[in-house]
Amino acid sequence: MLIALLLFGCAIASPDTASSDKAPIIEWELVATHVHDPDRFTQGLDLEDGIWLESSGGFNNSFVVTENAERTIAGRRLPAGEFAEGATFAGEHIWLLTWRNGIARRLDRRLGNAHRFHYEGEGWGLTWDGDALIMSDGSERLTFRDPATFDVLRSVIVRDGIRAIGRLNELEHDGTLVWANIFGSDRVAAINPHTGSVCGWLDLAPLGERFDRPMFWDSVNNVLNGIAHDARTDHLHVTGKRWPERYEIAPRIPPITHACAAERATGRK
Repeated sequence: MLIALLLFGCAIASPDTASSDKAPIIEWELVATHVHDPDRFTQGLDLEDGIWLESSGGFNNSFVVTENAERTIAGRRLPAGEFAEGATFAGEHIWLLTWRNGIARRLDRRLGNAHRFHYEGEGWGLTWDGDALIMSDGSERLTFRDPATFDVLRSVIVRDGIRAIGRLNELEHDGTLVWANIFGSDRVAAINPHTGSVCGWLDLAPLGERFDRPMFWDSVNNVLNGIAHDARTDHLHVTGKRWPERYEIAPRIPPITHACAAERATGRK
């Protein structure tokens, strides 16, 4: 359901990090506000051809669901001891991570026929660039994995200038850039996946002020998380854990970000 749209938002660098940022601030416009299920502890969000994919975390309460504007298409609950994390469409499959279980599942589009793969460390965010799966683990590293075997292909360290950017969480590839939530902050990094360079920052703090918090709101855990790219409009959809709204925004990419995004790796690992 579409709610009224009224706001134009410009991202502003937060005072504690602005002086160390090398990449530019990316302004954005709020295009529309949509209803989001406030019971979902959003970990992964993706959109493809009008179909939404969302994973919701929590021990004893993790699940993944696909849906369109009219109805739920499919859903799958995880075992009680598993905590769902990043999820992404990837060709004819859907991939789903777990947080500390070291389990990734490759599902069909009906969320069935699960194949389990194991990995070391934690699982946080996941996206697909058309060739490889791109995974975050809460550190400053993005890991590229084979979609057939989940083997590691390569990795990059994400940096803004010389400063490594950690707490990389939910990810979204828009065909050029990887957008990454920085866990616990209102900021999203626009990353060149070939070099790991941060090419720009979105400050989405104004969005978190647009809805009323219920009594006993958990401000530590109910943070900004969830990014989906709409290929038809080039807009981004963003939400948060237990947020009642999903926001459709149009980033205004500056030329310096376009130039950064076009750079290729020089062989450095």
